[in-house]
Amino acid sequence: PVQRLQNIEKSVWNEEKMQPESGYDMELLHDMFEVKPRTSTGRKSDSAPPAAPGNSLPSVSTAISQQRRQKMDIVLRFLKISIDDLKTAVLAMDQRLGDEDLEKLESIAPTPEEVSSLNRELGKEPSTRLTGAEEFVYKFGSISNLRDRLICWRFGSKFEKLCVELEIRMERILKATNVLRNNDAFKQVLHMILTVGNFLNHGSHRMASGFRVTDLPKVVAVKSNDNSSTLLEYIVLQVGQRFPAVADFTAEVEPACGIKPGAFQEITEGLKDLDCGMQMVAQQVESASRAEPHDVFCRTMNEFGAFAVPRCQGLAKRYDTLKGELQGFCEYFGEPPDLDPGEVFAAVGQFATKFRITYQAWQEKEERSKKREQQQQQQQQADKKDVATS
Repeated sequence: PVQRLQNIEKSVWNEEKMQPESGYDMELLHDMFEVKPRTSTGRKSDSAPPAAPGNSLPSVSTAISQQRRQKMDIVLRFLKISIDDLKTAVLAMDQRLGDEDLEKLESIAPTPEEVSSLNRELGKEPSTRLTGAEEFVYKFGSISNLRDRLICWRFGSKFEKLCVELEIRMERILKATNVLRNNDAFKQVLHMILTVGNFLNHGSHRMASGFRVTDLPKVVAVKSNDNSSTLLEYIVLQVGQRFPAVADFTAEVEPACGIKPGAFQEITEGLKDLDCGMQMVAQQVESASRAEPHDVFCRTMNEFGAFAVPRCQGLAKRYDTLKGELQGFCEYFGEPPDLDPGEVFAAVGQFATKFRITYQAWQEKEERSKKREQQQQQQQQADKKDVATS
């Protein structure tokens, strides 16, 4: 029970803006929270008088759970359209029903159990009073496979957007592989690391012809004998002093390495989802055409299929091409062909970022050193002038 507040005058509830206002949907409030009369248990009620002969109220349906009834009522109010008009729009696949409308409608599509339970109830009690939810189940229950139809409809409306998103993802990965493959400065840095690594391993290991690029972060983290610096700092020093133009590789490589591990797998799953959607459309069209050959759903989804099938075939070809490119990409950088290419991008991206930061630190150190030298030279010149004048 709600406790009565003390000093209500000083509380937030006494402010003017907290006073009750009109405009609430009281009908929905009653539908959702009104205490329903209990069904008879065979005992006479102490409070309710017996109904007069001929004036008994129609019974309320129990075919739909209270939770489902509430959800249906909320969605039907959201759609702001009569149940008859809504059914007409669904059968006609009216494009004025947007994806959000279809999604909400899909969430309340009557189950076979709800439809059969309500029909049995109406057969026994023709006078059963139907609320909005029961009327919805009763009228929409005659549409076979309603939920699957709505899923197919939504799939068709989103199909092109899904295809474009997959194309963008595939193009992005392909472009990133080309950046790493064709960046000569990055490849020069790799050869420098290999040369230095072979020098360090001379006498203890045979000469390596290459290394796995995913090992880059570990390789450049090797410490010097006195633990004062790393192999990366040595490489940066050599680049800065001998090949300064090579340092620019990070500007192109870093953005390309935004491809995350699992990105290619997401494309694979996206194509599988398209394939599952197309199979479902084909099954529903076949089922509906047997029941009603002139169904608008059949005609509309057949037209969709005429466009979507070749579209999917084109995507599948692009996917196969990309898959082959990625296998070659992994092998090119010393990795097994079935490795997730995102692992390569992650390792190279991590290395490029560390290289850039270390190189910037080296540049700043060089600038400070040059300034000190200039100051020392200026001081020496000033000292010479002082000696000359004295």
